[in-house]
Formats: sequence, C-alpha cells, structure tokens
Amino acid sequence: MAVSGGADSVALLSAARGRKDLRLVVLHLNHQTRGVMSDADGRFVAELSALWNLPCITATLSQIERSAARQPSSSNPSARYRAARLLFFKQQVAAQSLQGVLLGHHAGDQAETVLHRLLRSSPTHPLPNGLFALRREVTLGGLRMLRPLLNIDPILLRKYLLKQPIPRWREDLSNASPQYLRNRLRAVLSAHPLLQDSLCHLSEACQELSRWQSANAPRLPEAFQANQLIELHSALAETAARQWLLGRGCPPTELGPAVISRLVQMCADAGTPSRQQFPGGVVLSRRRGVIAVI
Repeated sequence: MAVSGGADSVALLSAARGRKDLRLVVLHLNHQTRGVMSDADGRFVAELSALWNLPCITATLSQIERSAARQPSSSNPSARYRAARLLFFKQQVAAQSLQGVLLGHHAGDQAETVLHRLLRSSPTHPLPNGLFALRREVTLGGLRMLRPLLNIDPILLRKYLLKQPIPRWREDLSNASPQYLRNRLRAVLSAHPLLQDSLCHLSEACQELSRWQSANAPRLPEAFQANQLIELHSALAETAARQWLLGRGCPPTELGPAVISRLVQMCADAGTPSRQQFPGGVVLSRRRGVIAVI
C-alpha cells in the first residue's frame, strides 16, 4: 500500500496491518519537492514500517523518472508526479506479486476534488461525469487501486490515530500555503464543514446517473439512422453519441459537451451541415437521414 506519512495513510496502514488476509508491502515515493522535509517523510515511513514489521520500499522521483521509457515534461508538475507514482506502483506491484495498491484518500479529498472540478470543468472532465472525482476502486493502465477510506471524515482518522499506542503522523506544512488552489479549497471546506457531505453526495449521485446512462443507452451501429438518436431521452442520446464517436476513433479527452451536442444537432436538424469534422480527424456525413463516417 502507498504511504505518505500523513494521517490518512498512517491510519489506513494501522487498520490494514491487523488484517490476516492481507500481505502488505509499504510503498513510499519521495517527490523531492520540500528538500530535507521530503527526506524526513521517507525516513518516518521506513521507521514506522520497521516498527510494525512490514517490508517497505522507497524511491525518489528522479529514480523513477530515470527508469521511465519516456522522459516526462516538467510543464505540468501535478501530471508529472502522478505519472511517476503510477509507474512506481506498477513496478512494485509486479515485482512483489501484489494484487493492487491501497490508497489513503478520504472524504475530504473527495470533496476537494469535486469542488475543484466544479470550478474547472473542461473537455477532459465535462460535467456531470467530471464529478465522479475519486472512485473506491479503479484499474488504470492495468494497475488496480483501492480507496477504502473514501467515505471517512479526515477528522475521524485523526481521532482514531490518537487512540492508538503510537499516534504519530507527519503534517505537510505546504498544505497550509494559500499559494495552491487545492489548499484554498481545503480552507473553504474547513470553514463550511457541511459542504463536504454535500459534495460527496453529489459525486455519488453523478456516478449513479452515469451507470444508468451506460446501462440504458443503445449501442448505435456503424452507420445509423438519425432518428435512432433524436428519439432518445437527451441524457441517453448524449451517452449513445459519445460511445459511438469513441468507437469511430475520436479521442476521449476531446469529446466535451459541445462536440457531443454537435452530433446530436446533426441528427436532429437537417439545416446543419451534412458533412462535419469531429476530433481525431473523423469526418461524418448525413445522407438520407443516415449518419456515417466518410
């Protein structure tokens, strides 16, 4: 499981180590962003693992990036760190014959992510699908990741640790800096605690809606009659249109609401252009009411 040294991951490790059905290996990646403090985090994780008789594997960001097949761009630090973590986890899951990775994300992280995406909706995370935020279980690039604490309030995690024989964790002081949007959102949630439950509930509702749409939206054939789409409820029409465009080779990161709406309008309105280009160089035609790729 991944351990940063924060209260969330330490609480998860404390609870998980009592499970007889789990074989735990502690993984810690030093992002090398805070100098000696980052190094101290790594030592803390290693010492705690030794105290609890758990194997611990640590690595630095530079080590992982040197092992990558393609060197990452530094223009987006968050994406760079995320890619390094994913690679580190995949390497160790394979090397240690593990079934996946446990992550310590909690309800506060979920609420922050939902609020962040509400403020920054984009083609990559169009609403409402973008409000899925974090999932309890996800497989990414063949790596299985689980978040068993996703419904737990972070305050309860700290209370749990304080009752343990070794109530220790490390606070990342950079989390208090207003320089980062995430920290400013965390401050808002701290000042308005009822928002956390509301945002988490919103995310769960959006996930339920998406599951319903996926289960009920028809799979359109390669060439389909326009009325097959326009006779559907708008939510199902948008889902069916997105699935169809994905099947024709449109990149998922470019299928925002405006693109999906353009296909629906192409089906519904004969006055729209009968030949249109979509993301990924996909060109569609409408001829005698039939939509197809040219």
